[in-house]
Amino acid sequence: MPSNPIFVACPYTLFPIDDYKAVFSNVRKAFPGVKFVFADEEITNMHIMEKIKNYILDSEFSLFDVTGWNANVTLELGMAVGLRKEYYILLNTDGNTDAPADIRGLDRVQYTSNTELEAKLTVLLQQKLGPVQPDTEASFENLKGRIATCLEANTSGLSSSAIADAIGERKELVQPIVYAMLGADEIKSTGAKKGKKYYPNNIDLRRVARN
Repeated sequence: MPSNPIFVACPYTLFPIDDYKAVFSNVRKAFPGVKFVFADEEITNMHIMEKIKNYILDSEFSLFDVTGWNANVTLELGMAVGLRKEYYILLNTDGNTDAPADIRGLDRVQYTSNTELEAKLTVLLQQKLGPVQPDTEASFENLKGRIATCLEANTSGLSSSAIADAIGERKELVQPIVYAMLGADEIKSTGAKKGKKYYPNNIDLRRVARN
């Protein structure tokens, strides 16, 4: 399958860049045809803005993380707008940071942790590579609701694979959302990685252990 390049613009000094890039590496594992492109990963003899322009033009779409309202990222976002290329905005809202006024009315992928970013990027790519493209935030919340309902109907606990089977979705899509829900204390879990099971929040895990 040929690569589908996706250009990613982000503030390199705002958070640990290796941890941030690991999110995209994890997402890519579920979508073998996808390649995330960061400007610092290829050395060329072109001017930096010419290189960015080519990345944007050659990409399926671009992602612009406007957290901190970084000048370079906003310049590159403006370039994508001017080139009439498809793009999506990412924004870390940890600490209740609101989007800059300039883009407050635009749809965006909001996240508070790398785990949540991974889950929402997975949803976005599932939409982009599928037949429909609903709002990413609404789809993410919809899937969370379906997972929560599934767990409430199976109080003896389910693995992420069993949850995926129960709601009729791919494990690669469900797993990062389950991790995000666990990280946000919206569900509970027991067991080691391979034998991990998930439960609704109203379950007393001490009873589970006794049973």
